[in-house]
Amino acid sequence: MQGKGYRKGLSPLIASVILIAITIVGGLLVYQYFQVSSESLIAAGETVFLRVSYTVLDNGSKLVYIEVTNGYRKPISVLDVQYYDIQGGEVAMGLQLNTTVKPGGKTTITTVVPEIATAVAVVYSIDGQVLVSEPVQLG
Repeated sequence: MQGKGYRKGLSPLIASVILIAITIVGGLLVYQYFQVSSESLIAAGETVFLRVSYTVLDNGSKLVYIEVTNGYRKPISVLDVQYYDIQGGEVAMGLQLNTTVKPGGKTTITTVVPEIATAVAVVYSIDGQVLVSEPVQLG
C-alpha cells in the first residue's frame, strides 16, 4: 500500500548533485579545448618584439634605444644589432652582445647608428639557430 509521502524518482538533492557534476565536467572539457587551441596560437606567434626610440646627435648620427622583449617560450641570446640604410642594405654593427633574455623578459640595447640608418633589427639565436627580427623604422 502506498502512503501519502511515497513517490518514485530521484530526490531533489541527488538530482542537483548530478547536474552540478555534469556542469563541472562540461566546463573542464571546454577549458581543455580552448587551452590546447590557445597554446598552438601562442606557439605560432613566437617572436622577438622591438620597441625603438632614438635621438639625433649633433653630428647627425642617431643614438638608438632598443627594448627587446622575448616572445618565445625559451631563452634567447641577443647577438648583434643591424641597421638598414636608405637603399635597404643591411649593415651589421658587430657589437658582440651575447645577452641572454628569459622567456617574457626584456633587455635594452643602446647604440649609435649613422644618419643614413632608416631602420634597425636585432640578430638573436634560439636553440643554436641565428635569426633576425623584423626591422623597425626610425622616424
